[in-house]
Amino acid sequence: MARKHNFAYLSFLLIPIMHFTSPDLFSLMGIQPYWPLLLLLPLVSKKKSSIGLFLGLLLGVFLDSLNESPYTQVPGLAVAGLWFGKINNYNQKSIEPMQYGLFACLASFICGLLYFLQIFYKHFGDTSPYLIPYGIKIILIKVVLTGLFAPLLCPWLDHWFNVGYSNNKFNR
Repeated sequence: MARKHNFAYLSFLLIPIMHFTSPDLFSLMGIQPYWPLLLLLPLVSKKKSSIGLFLGLLLGVFLDSLNESPYTQVPGLAVAGLWFGKINNYNQKSIEPMQYGLFACLASFICGLLYFLQIFYKHFGDTSPYLIPYGIKIILIKVVLTGLFAPLLCPWLDHWFNVGYSNNKFNR
């Protein structure tokens, strides 16, 4: 049983692999789905919201340390982790695959919007008129791709992450 929980912690290594190798098979117009949400959603959906907030912050800091961008992913992933942790409050035994897609779409939109607002705020005076439509296009493509991949990947990851979770001391 401990072996299954180790998979959940080691899966943090999947995010930089998927993010930096960027398989073209999973892209649309050169834009990838938001891979961190596809890991965070099943990892946090059966846990408390404080654990979700912590794992969202941890994942955001981990990704920001690998990236040279002056913009951060921490706020979006922290909000998503907090929100995904509240899913457990609805006393739902399992989440349907299409619900994973809906949750991932909404969270991807929030994360993309927070990231875009950082870019827009920094370049407010000298923005090109093409920045806003291009940013909206990227956000919408990420939302669609993340929503399409979530029903495929999240139930499988949820099974691996939460096997034996009822015996876990953090669930009590």
